[in-house]
Amino acid sequence: RYNLGLGFAASERVTLSTAFIGSYISETKFNGQSFPNTDQEPLRIRLAATIAQRCRLVEPFVNFGLTETAPAAEVGIIWTR
Repeated sequence: RYNLGLGFAASERVTLSTAFIGSYISETKFNGQSFPNTDQEPLRIRLAATIAQRCRLVEPFVNFGLTETAPAAEVGIIWTR
């Protein structure tokens, strides 16, 4: 797995960030036999905003898949106390 990202403090409470996320999954092997064309390299772009609120962090994010083996899109929110 690998991850490369960048964040920007938009204000004292808000940070905007982006990340490039990838991994490499090698060919499938079963009983010592390799199956060709089963290796994968899912790549994604992640956009997020981290917002500080009353001793909590709220981080809405969206991920966009860049390859066929990555999910097309993901949306979520992370709450941290």
